[in-house]
Amino acid sequence: MSDKEKELPQEESFEDIFSSLREKYNLEPFGSDEKPAQEEEKVFYNPQEDSEIDDFFKSREEDYVALYEEVDAKMSGVDDEALQKEAEVFNLEFKKEEKKEETEEQQEYEDIYSQSDKEMEYEDIYSNSSDAAVEEEDTSVEEVLPVKEETDPPAIAIIPSESENKTVEETSAPSEEHKEEQIPVVAENEAEEEEKPKKKKSSTGEIIRKIIFVISIIALIGSVAWLVNDYFIQPYLISRENSEIAEFIAPDAKPEEIVEKLNNISEEEKTVTFDALKEANPDFKAWIVVPGADISLPVVKTSNNSKYLRKNFSGKYSVGGTVFIDCNNSSPFNDRNTIIYGHHMRDGSMFGSIKKYKNVNTFKANPNVYVYTENNSYVYKIFSVFLTDANPSADGYIFNYTFKNLSSEENFAAFMEEIRLRSYINTGVDYQEGDRIITLSTCEKDVVKNGRLVLVARLVREDEDEAVDTSAAKSNSNQKFPDAWYARKKQSNPYKNAIRWYAQ
Repeated sequence: MSDKEKELPQEESFEDIFSSLREKYNLEPFGSDEKPAQEEEKVFYNPQEDSEIDDFFKSREEDYVALYEEVDAKMSGVDDEALQKEAEVFNLEFKKEEKKEETEEQQEYEDIYSQSDKEMEYEDIYSNSSDAAVEEEDTSVEEVLPVKEETDPPAIAIIPSESENKTVEETSAPSEEHKEEQIPVVAENEAEEEEKPKKKKSSTGEIIRKIIFVISIIALIGSVAWLVNDYFIQPYLISRENSEIAEFIAPDAKPEEIVEKLNNISEEEKTVTFDALKEANPDFKAWIVVPGADISLPVVKTSNNSKYLRKNFSGKYSVGGTVFIDCNNSSPFNDRNTIIYGHHMRDGSMFGSIKKYKNVNTFKANPNVYVYTENNSYVYKIFSVFLTDANPSADGYIFNYTFKNLSSEENFAAFMEEIRLRSYINTGVDYQEGDRIITLSTCEKDVVKNGRLVLVARLVREDEDEAVDTSAAKSNSNQKFPDAWYARKKQSNPYKNAIRWYAQ
């Protein structure tokens, strides 16, 4: 026995204390070694459900609270272990955590039934029925379900005697009418609970829709900005740049007028003009004019084919870039084939208007290409305008028109026949051994994804008139296209098994 226990009167045991207190408060005792028969059927009540149950538990609560207070007073000096042991014997444990949980549980019941009362009151007020019995029923409900005062419930559920238990069962059983009233209320509450996550999902969906909407707006603004830049801003900048450069030759002059001026310019004036162009850009090599395509532009050359893809003649960024000679050409306009590249701009600037030469009338009106260097002038007769593919065909074949020189005249003649067959127009221009050609290459993606539109012109010979007899020129009704063109048009390729040309 501990020292604290010795401080209590020895003639009175714990059992005597609890027995005397139960008698004082008229509480029904139960065996110390067995649990009460009703423990497995503990009564959980709703104070608002029945006023009699509420009064019953209130009275018992007061008795037991008084009992617990006296027990605490008598055992204030006893250690926790001894108190716990005796409390287990008489099933009178105090657990503050349970008290808290039960308080929260009862509060939840109170909230549910409080909400039910409000909904029932709302339904009664706005009901189409004006039956007096309904009014009486509403009144009885209000009496049966009074608003409970905010008091702490007992820490544990005390099992009443059989007679009391019977009374509890009879009084706690709600009437059939009351049950019917409660069912829709609970169902509505459950529906509300089910609706909550749906609203959350709807809120999430709304956020996603807003994000998609914002992204769409940004994409739209970006697309509009890109179109405005591509169709208006960049063409304007390119046109202004080309006009400024053209002032070196002849301000505001048309291609035909520039040809006329350069054909009749004095050597001294030509030297001054070209020196000024070279000072503006040391990579300057020539000036090219194609009247039928409204081309009158400076031509540059460097050690690679990428520098001027997006850089204008002044060295600034430009979508249109600058017309440039293939870096593999060692001696421009003296190789068998000089290749010049230029962008296909939507407004027709740079090499965008070469497509005009698909029409035989354009060729008849302007069948020549003019190139001017510091020391020479070159005139070419347009021989062919054809479409090819920069990507290999299904079997890996690429028609190579960008050769610099060929090993034999037979191979050159075979090439000229191949591009005649591929041409949009039959120009009637001939070719001979030793002829040199110029090739203007630009993009053409209307049908072929990575297509190239190519204009090939043959250099006028020393003893030949530069004028072209265009009387025999006509459109090519049996034109040969790349494999991708037939695939896109969903047509069979009549030249599928034809002999293919390779640069040799």
